[in-house]
Amino acid sequence: MYSQRDEEPVILEYFAGRDNGRVLDIGAYDGKTFSNTLALIERGWGGTLIEASAGPFEAMCRLHASRTDRINLVHACLAMHSGTVIPFYSSNDAVASDDPEHYKKWREAANFIPTFAVGVNICDVLKVVPGPYEFINIDVEGRMTEHLFLALPYCDLKTELVCVEHNGTNPREIERWAKMGADMGFALTHTTGENHIFRVPR
Repeated sequence: MYSQRDEEPVILEYFAGRDNGRVLDIGAYDGKTFSNTLALIERGWGGTLIEASAGPFEAMCRLHASRTDRINLVHACLAMHSGTVIPFYSSNDAVASDDPEHYKKWREAANFIPTFAVGVNICDVLKVVPGPYEFINIDVEGRMTEHLFLALPYCDLKTELVCVEHNGTNPREIERWAKMGADMGFALTHTTGENHIFRVPR
């Protein structure tokens, strides 16, 4: 199992018997460690994997070298607006982020290289690698995670299931995410120590 907790069995159960869907993995890291999409890809799925840090992106390229006919690999740092230069705390650990608060939280535990990146808006990325994407995984560490969850055009992408990283498991935070999803018409179906899984009505 590749996922950090029990996300993978939940995702595989939902998509049981389907071997030709597509994933959008935003913050895919090296494509394998803590991955919520690799098990689907190994079952024949295609899609797009996005990663901002150079080291993990290179590892992901090696992992999927034989799958380039169905996997798009995108080396990009997502931002609110394309073309903006933003601070980016690059790391070969699974904690790279553009969020200064996230950097402060993890700087003693991980190796960071403070850099600047040219940001790309997710909608501009999707113009190049359009959907459908039946499953979307969002794990970009920090404030951009919530922005992406709220901003993605799920209906246009024909999305059915979304796994999104959260920042805490206290009851109020879980309730806040559940309400956020409910306001969008999503049902929170599973929660782990790192992720919420939402079912998107079709």
